[in-house]
Amino acid sequence: MPRFCRPDQKYKIVLDEDKEMPKETQPVFWAKSVSMADHQIVAEQMDRNSADSVAEYFDSNIEALAVVITGWDKIIDPVSGEAVEFSVKAMKKVLTSAEAIQLIRKALYNDEVKPEEKKS
Repeated sequence: MPRFCRPDQKYKIVLDEDKEMPKETQPVFWAKSVSMADHQIVAEQMDRNSADSVAEYFDSNIEALAVVITGWDKIIDPVSGEAVEFSVKAMKKVLTSAEAIQLIRKALYNDEVKPEEKKS
């Protein structure tokens, strides 16, 4: 069945540098399954070779992530020790540019929902 018919399905993405962390503290990003039209938006961002400014380039990365990333778990502020509430604005504060690109790539190429990862 096309994923379009199951818009509530989500899958987790773990950054490569976090894969060896214990599951109870491992930061997880939640992505939603999307149609080819939405994947095209994300893929076009990956193909961008130029932007008018660095700020425009970074903002467009966050906009691409906002298409597929719907939340996170275990993202902790190192100063306060408190969980960081998910938002598009918070993504820009939490992620490095390299991490944002890694999430975009994983969202494009690892869009596989395993039974144990389904979240309704």
